[in-house]
Formats: sequence, C-alpha cells, structure tokens
Amino acid sequence: MIKKNLIIKKNCLCGGKLKKRISFNKLPIINHFKKIKTAKYPTVITQCSKCLLIQLKYSVKDELIFPKNYSYLNGDSKEKNDGYKLLISKIKNKNKIKKPTILDIGGNDGSLMGIAKQNGFEVLNIEPTDTAKIAKKNKIKTSQVKFNLVEAKNLYQKGNKFDFIVSTNFFAHTNNLEEVIKGTKLILKKNGTIILEIQYLYNLLKKNGFDSFHQDHKYYYSLNSLTKIFKVFDLNIYDAEFVKNNQEI
Repeated sequence: MIKKNLIIKKNCLCGGKLKKRISFNKLPIINHFKKIKTAKYPTVITQCSKCLLIQLKYSVKDELIFPKNYSYLNGDSKEKNDGYKLLISKIKNKNKIKKPTILDIGGNDGSLMGIAKQNGFEVLNIEPTDTAKIAKKNKIKTSQVKFNLVEAKNLYQKGNKFDFIVSTNFFAHTNNLEEVIKGTKLILKKNGTIILEIQYLYNLLKKNGFDSFHQDHKYYYSLNSLTKIFKVFDLNIYDAEFVKNNQEI
C-alpha cells in the first residue's frame, strides 16, 4: 500500500539529477489527525544538481494530501484574508485593465476569488476537493477539478485566457509541477502575470524550520531556483516581495 502511493523522482523537471541531502526517515501525513496508527512514508530531502531546487525524492500522491473531504478552509483565517485583500489591491493599483480576468489554482473555498469578484474581476476558482462547494454556494464561479494540462486545454479550447493566474502555495504541494506550469502558460494571456505565494527556503533555514519538511510540501523554493525552473518554460520572474508573515514570497 505504501509503495503503491509513492512517487519516486530520479531527476528534477529541469533535467538535473537529484542529490540526497537529508533524510527524516518515515513520517505520517501531517493532516491526518488520528490517534490510531497511520501510514508513514520516507521523507528524503534532495537538491537538484542543475537548478538547485530542494525537493522530496519520495512523495505521496496528491489525493492523499488533498482528499475530497479536505477540512482546511481559507476563510477561517483572518490573516490570510487580509493578505488576499492586499494582493487584489496591489493588482488593481499596478494594472489598469478595465475588466481583468483572474484564475486561482487550488483556490479552496473561493475566499480569494470572492474578494477579486467584489473588486470587479471576472473570476474562476479551480479546486478538486469538496471545499469547492462552499465557493459555489457563495456564487463564486468554480470548477471542482484537478488542475492539469488536460484541464488547461479544455479551458483554452473554450476561449478562456486570463490576465492573472494566482497560486497560493499550490506550487509547493503538487506532484504535477511540469503539467501545472505548462497548463498555466497555455491559458495565460500574452501580457499576463502569474502570481505565486511560496514558502521561502532562506527564511525556513534561517529560522530552523525543520518541521516544515514533510509530505505536504514537495518543493522548497529559493528565488534563484524558482527563476531557473521558470526559464525552462520561457517564463521570467520580474517582481518578488516578502508578505506579511515574512515566511513566504
């Protein structure tokens, strides 16, 4: 069962080989709040020899991290929603598009897209778990699907392209990073912008955040490694900043 659920990476998506750095032995999935014995998985931290991206060598399938009954809701966090309001405000101030289109990948209960909608954006929330039902109930346009290249092609064929595509930490959580980047690029307008929130490796190490290394996080980015990864797909980073909690960029 454990082997069936494991994905083993030999190379980085940039083509570089992975070098073992640290092993935390076997750890359970952190969101499984069970007192009974639960499955544990090898948690081995590697670094790409080419782009230097830190990542897991063995990772569990996405569905184990984000099951249909996933319980975490963005709307329960005041700090997170304050951050969303600030993000939408910055987008509006820096861009003068009359009716901007925006997509949130892994948008959970639609909290971010709800704020965007209130500010005149045409929105789409993509979320595979049942938290999507909350977004739909709140009249946020939502597709309860897993975002991948197939879904991106479906959107593209229907004429959907976006001025802004947002991902709040989803890029650290998915096993299908190559598909997600290719799909994102496909449905991004020519002068569009991808906005990512990621846990920043430098601060993680500086604060001895060893407890952040677990199966939920597949990738641990520095600005340098993220820049190199995006160049593989002919995408360029033109702006970066720390958010309020000084842990993510």
